[in-house]
Amino acid sequence: MNRLQFDDRFRVFALACSVAVSVILLSRIVMYGINRTMTVASLSVPRWGGVLLSIGIQQGVIFLGACMLFLRWRGLSTDWLGISRPDIRGGLWIIGGWFGTLIGVVVVSVVVVFGVGMLPAQNKIGGVIASDPMIVTLLIPLMIFVVGPSEELVFRGIVQGTLRERFGPISAIGLSSLIFASVHFYSLTGAPLQRVLSIGLLLVPALVLGTAYERTGNIVVPSIIHGFYNATLLWLSYLSMKFSPETAFVGTLWFW
Repeated sequence: MNRLQFDDRFRVFALACSVAVSVILLSRIVMYGINRTMTVASLSVPRWGGVLLSIGIQQGVIFLGACMLFLRWRGLSTDWLGISRPDIRGGLWIIGGWFGTLIGVVVVSVVVVFGVGMLPAQNKIGGVIASDPMIVTLLIPLMIFVVGPSEELVFRGIVQGTLRERFGPISAIGLSSLIFASVHFYSLTGAPLQRVLSIGLLLVPALVLGTAYERTGNIVVPSIIHGFYNATLLWLSYLSMKFSPETAFVGTLWFW
């Protein structure tokens, strides 16, 4: 690889990272501003309202807005993302990806836990569910229809799609998966090593989603996998909390 090619790839990688980090930072800044404003104004909302507001603004507005702005900036249409109704092959990828992701994460988690002797960090959503288990009924549809699609549009559609143009599909899957897993650091609670372990675990589903996107060329496929994966873990967490409270936190260890 000559210097020109290296510089070109570096710029593309920096662009992909900038998109991912900017979306996360903007989401945090906007939500911090809203929370501070509500505190100063002595306004309060029920917990379910806070969850709806947070996901609606962050994933529903900022993530989707960033995606549209990126396409407009580059002069691209939504066809570049590959948005279409999944065919039979796409349906098989959805089923296989959802099941394979669940099994893969559990297997790798068991290996890591027994090998390192430490549980990975828990997602902050675990605290929300613990304080109000019924909020799961609100979170499940939000994961399927808002969180899954919006995050896939950014991390698989924009980030992976941009990296693919200079690095090729295989490297793009690996790099976008690493970026996706790393930016979840802010949503984890626990010691630094526990967070690193969780980021490592997140590479498993991220690689599955990236591969599903490349193999089908349809962003809808990983969006559905992502949404139903999260929804499944939320449901399992709810059942654990209802029938076995001492293990209720386990499901949120793999949530993202």
